[in-house]
Amino acid sequence: MSEAQTDADAELISRCLEQGDAGYEAFRELLKRYEAMVYATSIRIVGDRHEAEEVCQDTFLKVHQKLSTFEGRSSFKTWLFRINYNLCISRRRKLAKKNLHTEFEEDAVSGDAVNSFNADQKRAATKESVDVTLSNLSESDKEILTLRFITGLSLNEIADVLDLSLSAAKMRLYRAMNSFKKEHTSPTSQSNQGEK
Repeated sequence: MSEAQTDADAELISRCLEQGDAGYEAFRELLKRYEAMVYATSIRIVGDRHEAEEVCQDTFLKVHQKLSTFEGRSSFKTWLFRINYNLCISRRRKLAKKNLHTEFEEDAVSGDAVNSFNADQKRAATKESVDVTLSNLSESDKEILTLRFITGLSLNEIADVLDLSLSAAKMRLYRAMNSFKKEHTSPTSQSNQGEK
């Protein structure tokens, strides 16, 4: 995260702590800044659209409740995604116990213009291919790949969120990337993609 982004977050956070409309508007701005990333992370880790939406709501509710306790020892983004990650893992465990865990839903990619149809089909095929590959990985591999490539956290931020040393986070990411490559290029994975 850039220093400018960190400063902007710090300024927004101090405004969020104000009473009345000023605090409310500042929190809405903070929510808009991170909502899409929190949702993308949630859906990849939890695996269900409806549950991911609830995790997002829970994340921002908890952030709102705990914002006054944020000490700034890590970036706000890291603090936010640690809360989000913990809520995702908790929700996924509850779903697993109830046998409600579902596979990732595919987003339909469609174009309005005829000339964009082929590009849209390629993007859909690529997204489906990535989603199929991710669904075949272990939960820990999915989590770290999501935090790095979907959420966009740095290795230092991932280490902080997962409570790992930097070298352990690097090793786990390296292993997850290798697992992804092997799964993505395996004949079984490709035949599964062809069946969809």
